[in-house]
Amino acid sequence: MRLRDGLAHSAIEAARALAQEQNVEAALELANQTRQRYPEDAEAYALVAQLKRQQAADAAAVMRRQKLESVLSAAAQRPLDVATFQTALTDAAILLKANVRDVDAQTARQRLLDALRESAEGAADTAALDQVEGLFQRYRKAFADDAVPVAATFQSARSRLAEESRVRLAATAGDLVLLALPWGEVDSVTDVQRKSNVELPNDRVTPLRLRVPAGCIASPSSIPPVHAAVRRRR
Repeated sequence: MRLRDGLAHSAIEAARALAQEQNVEAALELANQTRQRYPEDAEAYALVAQLKRQQAADAAAVMRRQKLESVLSAAAQRPLDVATFQTALTDAAILLKANVRDVDAQTARQRLLDALRESAEGAADTAALDQVEGLFQRYRKAFADDAVPVAATFQSARSRLAEESRVRLAATAGDLVLLALPWGEVDSVTDVQRKSNVELPNDRVTPLRLRVPAGCIASPSSIPPVHAAVRRRR
């Protein structure tokens, strides 16, 4: 009779031991069986409630760890992947919504911002910079407050790329000489390949020497109409 009367308590102690061994699932199963067999036992009810809270907390901890790893992994990618980065933004927002003071989540979010800054600073051309800036706009939509200081990075990167492009064009430019007999005043010169007008000086009377980028295919027009001979040097 003593064994029978102490069976409920023994089962509860066994469930607690399983919980201490981090086997919460087995502990909860045993506690539920005890509660069903001894519905009048308040200790069994209390243990079931406790184990369910622990199970939920453990699941939340696993989810938090997975999301943190996802955010950090996305921030480490080079080049940044659009879909992965968007998922990382969502995960970071979920983590901070659950706990705004979560230091690990704040650090992971900062890694995303650092990745944007580094990618902008290292962009090799405007196409790459445009893609990074698109991700930055998504970041600003999710975390507007701390994105402001990085906006200047993109302006600086665009200025850098424009200057690098100007230097490259200057290094590859050549002379375009327009000759007309007896003479002519050049009205315009169109770069057919780039579909743009070549900048002309104030004095447009032939012979006219122009500095144009490599690969320029020029189509001159003059007033009055004259026959023009074009010599291009790269």
